[in-house]
Amino acid sequence: MKMNNLQVINHPVLAAKLNRLRDKNIPPYEFRELSRQISTILLTYATSELSLKPTGTLASPISTYEGFNISERVAIIPILRSGSVMIDPALDLLPESTVFHLGLFREQKSLNPVEYFNKLPQKCEYDICYLLDPMIATGETCNAAISTLKDWGAKKIKVVSFCSSNSGISRLANIHSDVSFITGVVDPEINEHGYLVPGYGDIGDRLFSSNNE
Repeated sequence: MKMNNLQVINHPVLAAKLNRLRDKNIPPYEFRELSRQISTILLTYATSELSLKPTGTLASPISTYEGFNISERVAIIPILRSGSVMIDPALDLLPESTVFHLGLFREQKSLNPVEYFNKLPQKCEYDICYLLDPMIATGETCNAAISTLKDWGAKKIKVVSFCSSNSGISRLANIHSDVSFITGVVDPEINEHGYLVPGYGDIGDRLFSSNNE
């Protein structure tokens, strides 16, 4: 699977952490910490094309030097619930960015996305939007979120995910050829319940210990 707008990050540290994250026996606190570490690695790659602007002459303890900072206006948009674990790592890397939340869930029978929360302002005034969606299975939720951002006026969108299904990410990359996709690993299939295989289970439930089954 090779597409110009899809990047699967090949890094041994990332691969080891993603592999550990699959284990159903790890406690929620370790799951959350691993998720934050994985987010930091992926977002470091995702932000590598940002540009710099000069901020004037500054002084180190030794001499003066020319300062610079990120030039783009950045919006960070997590898909709730699971995308919330990626917010702090994103803000650690881009502290001057703005966070907007999108709430979508998959209807259990149809697996179609339902939007229940949208805090986007009336007009998009940002140069780049990072859409944070840890798991892309069928891709329907991510597709709906991308369409929402495009309707909002977003001109440049990057989707960052931990894991994607082969079919889901391929379909998204074809539909949205103007969107960049960064993922840590691609799983081969989806089961009848819409979960990745071997997958990670329900990320939101595992993050927040909310699985009542």
